[in-house]
Amino acid sequence: PTLLIVAWCLFSSRQWEFTKSEWLCAWTLQCCYTFDEISAKIKQCRDWLEKEEDIFRTFYQFVFDYLKQPKTTNIEKQEALFAWKIVGIDKKWTLFPRWEKFLEENPAKVIPRDGWNMLLRFIQTIDTNMQNYNENDSWPTLLDEFVKAVKKEFQ
Repeated sequence: PTLLIVAWCLFSSRQWEFTKSEWLCAWTLQCCYTFDEISAKIKQCRDWLEKEEDIFRTFYQFVFDYLKQPKTTNIEKQEALFAWKIVGIDKKWTLFPRWEKFLEENPAKVIPRDGWNMLLRFIQTIDTNMQNYNENDSWPTLLDEFVKAVKKEFQ
């Protein structure tokens, strides 16, 4: 996810475009003046993302905002699946293959911001056997449907 990390470091506002002023301002604020310093900062950010849950959450939320089209509050389902793999959700969550299959079979075409953000919270709080899942909690409908599908598989 190096390009997404760079976009995050630069506080980039437009997908896959980095203006000269964004580039100069962001790296100057981070005291990076050479390519070696920039490279070291990117590596440092990557390390933080792997070790610090709060920093990863901030990056994860940035990725959604960065990838969505302007003036929308969702991203295409296939783009979300691709993005989850890029940020490593498929490695962090053993149920990701089931989630991917579930979404591919689901008629939903987009993932709303709430669904994107709540998936990370879901992964961090709900056991893979779903024993601590409470249907009275406020999970997005898509996650409720996923839990029902997985529990049905377990039976």
